[in-house]
Amino acid sequence: MKRLCYSVLTLSLLILATAGMAFAEKIPDYANDLGPSTIDVSKYPADLQQGYKLMEAKCIRCHTAARVVNSEIVSAKDWTRYMNRMRLRPPCCNQCPVISRNDAKAIYQFLVFDSQTRKTGSQAASWDAFRKQLLEEY
Repeated sequence: MKRLCYSVLTLSLLILATAGMAFAEKIPDYANDLGPSTIDVSKYPADLQQGYKLMEAKCIRCHTAARVVNSEIVSAKDWTRYMNRMRLRPPCCNQCPVISRNDAKAIYQFLVFDSQTRKTGSQAASWDAFRKQLLEEY
């Protein structure tokens, strides 16, 4: 009888622990994922707004939009490398989007403009503070 009680108790605890893990908050893969997933591009030129929409449509199929818009990448050279890597990656599943050269170019132009607008110049200090906060929260 004691053995049955211990077995039932052990099984109950296991079920509760498993259920608790199912409801636990997921830890993000990257600090960027903790930041906002959208940005206001209403004042950006129309072609760059289209690049933003393409980024949202293509990139969120594999990762969060927050990972892109909160990226520490600032330079055009680094965005070139990043976009080439995303565009040329081998298919990993049936949901990966195809990023054409034209789409990649539009997304790249948006990312470079956005980085220069939100992450450099007069915005550099606030961007650095924001990145530091993301890393501390992570």
